[in-house]
Amino acid sequence: MPSTLWAGRRKGEPKVELSVQLDDLTYEICLATLARGERCSRLPFPLDPVITTERLWTHLPDGPPAEMLERHGTTAFLRDDEGHRITFPAAFRESEPVLSQLVDPVSFPELVLAREALGRMSFHH
Repeated sequence: MPSTLWAGRRKGEPKVELSVQLDDLTYEICLATLARGERCSRLPFPLDPVITTERLWTHLPDGPPAEMLERHGTTAFLRDDEGHRITFPAAFRESEPVLSQLVDPVSFPELVLAREALGRMSFHH
């Protein structure tokens, strides 16, 4: 992670932001490290990436985008199968995306569909 984040001097926290737009979905994720100040020396792997924010929304043809997931740290707000925005009652691991931790096709069908769509993608560099 350090070599990915290095870009010379800059203001603010170093981070990596990724965004993917599919036909009717947009997914964003932001990665950083926990290595900040005195706390860094107490961590077993202070330079490993952690997810600071994660967002997913759908683009409806006849309306505004609908936010399906908004994550900040270990807390996430999700839209359930009835369209209600809820705070998920458990904390998520900060080293893994919500999409890999929450696989409930009954309560959160849109998240499962997004996970499957992203899993089918091929990345070339």
